Amino acid sequence: MESKQIFKTTGLLFIFFLILLSFSVSAMSEEKEKEKQKTISMCPVTKIEKQENCFDCHTKPSFKLKETSRHELYDYPGHYVRFEFDETGKPHRAIIRVKEIDSDVVSSSLKYADKHGVNLISIEVDSWGGGLFEGWRSSGIIREYMRMGFDIESRCYGKAFSAGFLIFVTPHKRLASRTAELMWHEAWTVEWPKISTKSTKEEELKVMRHIQDTANEFIASRSILTKADVDQRIKHSDFWINGRQAKDLGFVTGFLD
Repeated sequence: MESKQIFKTTGLLFIFFLILLSFSVSAMSEEKEKEKQKTISMCPVTKIEKQENCFDCHTKPSFKLKETSRHELYDYPGHYVRFEFDETGKPHRAIIRVKEIDSDVVSSSLKYADKHGVNLISIEVDSWGGGLFEGWRSSGIIREYMRMGFDIESRCYGKAFSAGFLIFVTPHKRLASRTAELMWHEAWTVEWPKISTKSTKEEELKVMRHIQDTANEFIASRSILTKADVDQRIKHSDFWINGRQAKDLGFVTGFLD
């Protein structure tokens, strides 16, 4: 009886071993199948998992990789700045687009260009204008970087009005399309519903004249006009010129078209 019990126990252990072995073989087979599927689903060129459609990444019929934008390598501070690249793929010029008059746009863009060793800068102005003091800060930052040795030019394809015009005329190299429109005008304020007296009005006029004189003197320095000429042209009227006329007056140093 004892030998039968031993035989029975041994048989049960053997059956248990066979079941365990079966599970192990099955698990190994599943693992191998997963590895096989993983290998099959891996792109042989990029070594990454294949997309549903290989031609999302590759071209027909050569199976070459589609070109990746060089801009993907850069974490630009905003949509308003982008690099241009030379034939080796190295950034050699920064394009800064000025629409809203925001000095932080100019500042962050120039800092980013400096960070990447790019000192050739094109500032494209396409602006309806904005705050004079934001325009002054932008102009001051541009002049600071010019003193640091940056090669900065401005461009205007369409429009540069008011504070946009102030920014446009700041660099020594200023390019415009012949049909671009440029405009400068007297500074103005909105005071309603402010209540003023004769004395406060007189003081405000002094401040306005000081601000206007400073701006007109700078604008004149970027042209063949005198400050008195600029004063006269904007008196009771906006001063409008196109790119061709601006070239004749010295505001523009060269044409884009």
